[in-house]
Amino acid sequence: MTGLSYIGYRLASVLMSQNGYQKIFRSKKQECQGLMRFKEYTEKKDKIALDISQLKKEISDTKVKSRLELEKLRVQQQLAKDLVRAKASNI
Repeated sequence: MTGLSYIGYRLASVLMSQNGYQKIFRSKKQECQGLMRFKEYTEKKDKIALDISQLKKEISDTKVKSRLELEKLRVQQQLAKDLVRAKASNI
């Protein structure tokens, strides 16, 4: 091998090995980015699940309050009727 062909050979092998390292690092970087996106997804998913759970509880609480208010109104109306009847029977 002549001096120039040897230098060309070495240069080609260095470039090829650098390309190989770049590909390895690129794939590792892509794996890390994929894992980071997955981590972000799971954190968001957990937060959304918690938000949904809290909303369900709030809806349930609102339904209970509404039922209690309706029951209170019904009892007040019944009490008012009973008071009218009591006054009418005492007269």
